[in-house]
Amino acid sequence: MPDSPEQMAVGDDGRVDHHGEDLPRLTRRSAKLDVERLRRMHHPDFSGEHPAAPGIYTLFRVLLSIGARQQFRSYLVTGLEKVRTDNGAMFLAWHTNGLIDAAVVVEPSPKRFVFAGRHDMLTGSVIGWWGRRLGVQPLLRQAERLRGGVDEETAAAINSASMLTVAAKLAHGHAAALFPEGHSHNESHLIRLRTGPMRSVLNATVLADRLKLPLPVIHPVGLHFRHHERFRTDAWVECGDALEVPLLDDPRHAARLLDGEWDEPDAGVTCALRDEAGNRLAPLTPDAPDDVTWRAWLLLGHQRAREEGKRLDGWREEVLAARAIRDGLRGSAESGPWAGPLAEERADRDPASTSAVVHKAKLLHGLLDEHGLDGRDLHPSAQRSPVQTILCVFSLLLSITLLPFALLANGPQWALGWWLSSRTPDPPDKWQTYVFISCLLGQVFIWPLSFVLFTLGALWGMTQIDMPISNFPLNLLISLIAALFLISVGTRTALRGRDTICDLRRHLRMHRLRSGESWHEVEALIADIGPLLAAALPTDDGD
Repeated sequence: MPDSPEQMAVGDDGRVDHHGEDLPRLTRRSAKLDVERLRRMHHPDFSGEHPAAPGIYTLFRVLLSIGARQQFRSYLVTGLEKVRTDNGAMFLAWHTNGLIDAAVVVEPSPKRFVFAGRHDMLTGSVIGWWGRRLGVQPLLRQAERLRGGVDEETAAAINSASMLTVAAKLAHGHAAALFPEGHSHNESHLIRLRTGPMRSVLNATVLADRLKLPLPVIHPVGLHFRHHERFRTDAWVECGDALEVPLLDDPRHAARLLDGEWDEPDAGVTCALRDEAGNRLAPLTPDAPDDVTWRAWLLLGHQRAREEGKRLDGWREEVLAARAIRDGLRGSAESGPWAGPLAEERADRDPASTSAVVHKAKLLHGLLDEHGLDGRDLHPSAQRSPVQTILCVFSLLLSITLLPFALLANGPQWALGWWLSSRTPDPPDKWQTYVFISCLLGQVFIWPLSFVLFTLGALWGMTQIDMPISNFPLNLLISLIAALFLISVGTRTALRGRDTICDLRRHLRMHRLRSGESWHEVEALIADIGPLLAAALPTDDGD
């Protein structure tokens, strides 16, 4: 086994874990594991204080809020009313969009989060600066350990200190966002879950009980992205009902934790909690064998809505309609996975994946997808009226007018994000992380420079129209407001202008499809799907 991290290979190397499944591929950053540097920068803290530097966490939340609204065309968060503010909460989600997954869990929550993640979130050159000031706790994964990047004893010491820090913060009422799958992926279902998050929250519950504090809970979170690999996609964050964590009744275990020594919770309880969390989390994912099946369910959701004289007006409604199709075909909204490695013990076939109506829907999806379309475009109201076209033109004119200011404030980070995401060898689930991080860094480095430039430009403009020098304080205030307006409104209108252009191109693609030979095949499939869907789901199971 190699001793130095430089010997770990980037990309696919054929290494497998104890289940015989491929280890997560290493990126250039994750392959550079400097254990000594990691030890110097790792600061475990078992107190009740939040580990972030003063003011940094608030600034980080503001940056995430702005970044999320740039990243997504529509961004909706529901279920926050289920989150209590007096106890700790571990938010568990599936992991298909890199660092963006953590961002959209943390940004809207009323709680303060403690972070744990890959080692380069602490040692990286840029992201590491933020990670150290946010108190990120490093975790050394099997992907690094089994490849010889670190010995087991060192990894166990670092991981134990990190998990005990997370447990202590959870016990004192803070929150954590962890992804039990262990790494980001591109599947349409859960992959095998790890026990690390469960061990932390079980020990957090023991600590909270001994300290006479409210017991922490688990919140499953559904992260829904229309196309996770695309910029300006639609996003819905769905916070699920709290899952109670069992309290371990072992005084010696509790005493060791209170002494600052990590002690593993009971293995049977840990695995049972992991399985229960997986059962609660699976329905909040597509839980489909592949992406084509999930797209077919979405299409059937649109088909059912059209037959009922309705239109699905948002991404959340589309997901709920597809979920109703999935659960209706399965004959139950029973919790628990039906697809992927967590469903290996199921003896019965999944009717939601193999029924005739789903087969037809897959064919229809294939035809639409060839033209860059989906079920939304089949609704009669998807055709633009003359008034809507005129409004689009006016929107584009406004975007073009403010585009120079938007490019001055955002051009470098947009270009960098596009360049990195288009050239990376990483799989699609990592692509938009590059765009998102570039936009966050742009807010820190480019926006202040643009703000100063726009303010000076506005002041200079006022001197050209003979504004009295005695009014300098008022002129400065007006210039500051103008600079803020140009950055915020210019950015927003530029992004909306891009969305409008995408809509117009989509409209043209639909027009070409309707006027082409393939349209007859589309109509035939729609006609076939109607009776099959009515037979498979004779009653309205929609949400």
